[in-house]
Amino acid sequence: MPDFGTQRESEFRAVLRERLPEKTFAHVESVTDTIVSFHDKAGISLEQAVTAGLLHDVCKAVQKDDLREMAVRYGISEYLDVPNLLHGPVGAEFCRTELNITDDEVLDAIRYHTTGKVNWNPVGCALYIADFSEPRRPHPEAATAREMMDEKGFAETVHYVANTKTDYVRKNHEIDPNSEAFVSWIQTEYPI
Repeated sequence: MPDFGTQRESEFRAVLRERLPEKTFAHVESVTDTIVSFHDKAGISLEQAVTAGLLHDVCKAVQKDDLREMAVRYGISEYLDVPNLLHGPVGAEFCRTELNITDDEVLDAIRYHTTGKVNWNPVGCALYIADFSEPRRPHPEAATAREMMDEKGFAETVHYVANTKTDYVRKNHEIDPNSEAFVSWIQTEYPI
């Protein structure tokens, strides 16, 4: 993974090396590379892209009981029984309190990177796309999303990813209300 030359990049990588298994570390590196590849199309800074990409799964490897304990300590009551969704809000608070991240757009991107949300900033939408479409993802829709970003741009790609991801989740699990609202919001915020 290249060093993009952002301010705290090496510090964040050191934290992640301590906290994440190799497979998850490789995923966050790939997400970072992906979001950086289109950060200009998303209208976000390189610093935001690298920070959100690297740190979005900072709490992904935390054990379920410890994750719940951290959530309670941070005052988070949502998703206490859904670790796949809880690691985002807990990760955002960890970044704010332990890593002194002050960019609210980056924190919001980390918080909702699995679900999306209404009135989301471009950093969040870009992270959502990159997390779905990074090249290590085995589903063919990941490659389709990357091609779409190159050929059709940010707005069409965020539509595609949100609809594809929500349709998949809807078939296999109960859909999160934030995800449902996010898909509706995209229709007006990113018209195509």
